[in-house]
Amino acid sequence: MRTIPSAHVLFFYCKHEDKNRNSFVALARAIISQAVTQNDSLLSYVYEEAATSGEKPLNTLKRSQEILEVALKSLDKVYLITDGLDECPPNEKKIIAPWLQTLVRSLSENDHAPMKCVFFSQSDKETGKLFKGLLSVPIRSADLNSDIITFCKIEAQKIQQKFDLPDSETGEIIQKVSHEAKGKSFLTRICSVFKLTESTDMFLYAKLVMKNLLGQTRLANLRKEMQPGQFPKGIKQA
Repeated sequence: MRTIPSAHVLFFYCKHEDKNRNSFVALARAIISQAVTQNDSLLSYVYEEAATSGEKPLNTLKRSQEILEVALKSLDKVYLITDGLDECPPNEKKIIAPWLQTLVRSLSENDHAPMKCVFFSQSDKETGKLFKGLLSVPIRSADLNSDIITFCKIEAQKIQQKFDLPDSETGEIIQKVSHEAKGKSFLTRICSVFKLTESTDMFLYAKLVMKNLLGQTRLANLRKEMQPGQFPKGIKQA
């Protein structure tokens, strides 16, 4: 998306029980701060709002919604990505998803520059209702297996060159990381405002493990990382 001329990519990562990453206000703060870096004229507007409102404008839901709407409307070709919506409390999910979908529809109806909104989320009771009626395009772990293996091969070649590994040991890294990645996948959903799909956490696991292996400074440490008990089992250990 960053290769699309004049496109603006904004993103927010939700995190369970983190007040700075699990609410609409937190999302608004993050998106507005990114929008300001992509449109200098917004800075004076946000500063003025903070100076004249008599309250901290990004601490309340109503003001956060007003300022975020202005910020998003000031940009052309916006791609807004929200990852981990399921990690927000139920009441916050019910604010975030409908508000963004309503804004996208409003912009489309008023001939504004296009805006696309993407939600990544595990399917749960709330998201199932919030995304009801949206087109679903499933992408499951089996669909990504070959891509995971290709990624592992590319990264393993870098490790092989760095430590002058034999092909057998390089192959062991590829096999072990790709196998563990496939075994630790979980179901998520993507809502691309009127598009709903499923994906997994496989790539993140493989990327983190390969980054750690490549970052080792000694061959002995690399081999230690590959040993049972040391090799990460799942995304939390990675």
